[in-house]
Amino acid sequence: MFKKVLVPVDVSEPEFIQDALKLALREVQDNQAELHLVTVVSGFSNSLVASFFSESDHQQAMTEVARKFKNMRIQYCRKVFIRY
Repeated sequence: MFKKVLVPVDVSEPEFIQDALKLALREVQDNQAELHLVTVVSGFSNSLVASFFSESDHQQAMTEVARKFKNMRIQYCRKVFIRY
């Protein structure tokens, strides 16, 4: 039914995404679909907030989000073939 499944993720609240990921992974498996996760790195798009942080801080935040996504992939997606 679906070829692409998009799941919004709050990486600071991983326990809240378990049910959403279970449903999304079922769709991915049943339909051989692609799974896409999306999140927001808080504050950096707001110029006032961003002015308090260096580019290094922004890169560190992005690296941390990528690490959390990788951990979620390992924890929740072991049984599903994932391309990346």
